[in-house]
Amino acid sequence: MKKQLIYLDQSYVSTMAKQLAGQVRPGQAELGKTLGELHSLLARLVAKNKVLCPRSSVHDQETDLFRQANDVLSERIHDVITELSDGKKFLSYGDIALQQAIRALGRYLDLQVEPEDLQWQHAFYDNPHLAIRSPRIYVRMPWADAFAEDDQKRKDRIQDFRASLKETRAANPLPFKDVLEGQFLGVAKHRYGLPIQQYLRTLLAIETGAGPRLLEDASDLDALDYLNMVTPPLAMRLVQAYARFTNTNSPVGDERFWRFFSSPEFRSVPYYNIFCSMEAGFISYKPERKPRPSDPYDFAALASVLPYVDVMTTDSAIKDMVVQLGLDVRYGVKVFSARKADVEALLKRLSGLD
Repeated sequence: MKKQLIYLDQSYVSTMAKQLAGQVRPGQAELGKTLGELHSLLARLVAKNKVLCPRSSVHDQETDLFRQANDVLSERIHDVITELSDGKKFLSYGDIALQQAIRALGRYLDLQVEPEDLQWQHAFYDNPHLAIRSPRIYVRMPWADAFAEDDQKRKDRIQDFRASLKETRAANPLPFKDVLEGQFLGVAKHRYGLPIQQYLRTLLAIETGAGPRLLEDASDLDALDYLNMVTPPLAMRLVQAYARFTNTNSPVGDERFWRFFSSPEFRSVPYYNIFCSMEAGFISYKPERKPRPSDPYDFAALASVLPYVDVMTTDSAIKDMVVQLGLDVRYGVKVFSARKADVEALLKRLSGLD
């Protein structure tokens, strides 16, 4: 039986956990009570194989970072998402984006003409629609304190940078379509190395055993810098896919490969379409809003799971932008915020399944 897939925002999960632990702040008492009711309903529906709330790497990251502030509550949050997810988890957002990009590359090369089908196989480690046959345990692997501290410092740097953009955005309003195009170009540059072909050549040379000589010849720091980034493996895997599709040994020298990043096929990749649309939407339509350090993480979570679930919960600002951009209609998803009225509406919607 196909289940309703529901993505629970971390704020939903944490408030459910606080309600269970009796740690809801007085000002959130009513919301906490409603979310407590929603948790009970979801637990019953998960046990009946009617609903599943898959966990994501964002849940793991945010839960573990919270461990330093409140270890007991962090464990309760972990328990809640483990119970409601039945241990089912989304692939990392990088893997989801990459697999979508590889399929788009196939369409670009006329190797396949079918549109993106957004099947569960593209986003999960295993089938989320399988029936629960025995209780599952999701092993938690806590991050080291030093790693958590470094991650917080990185978020602080992002906060400072993004906050500095507010005045610039307000003073230089740009049409949405122009900002969206800039976002797509930014993805091509920073994620897949559109202008840094030297870096990709270096990776290829290292794989073929010519690395040391090529590195000695590289006078700039591009090769060494980019080797330390998080995203280059994704770039390399897309290059490898192109080489496999076209039977060529030198994708980075093939202009057709680079034109892919300005093609309609690349712009239709769901992950990038959603991520770039959200960035462009806030820049163009909400220039007065102060960018938050969590925005890139929230947009990544949204972009990786929105096409694969029936219901998405998120914060009010993101929900409003999703609806304004029509992303909920495009991907056939019902979106709810953490406003009490929205939580009550979701509770009413799911009560019919009980």
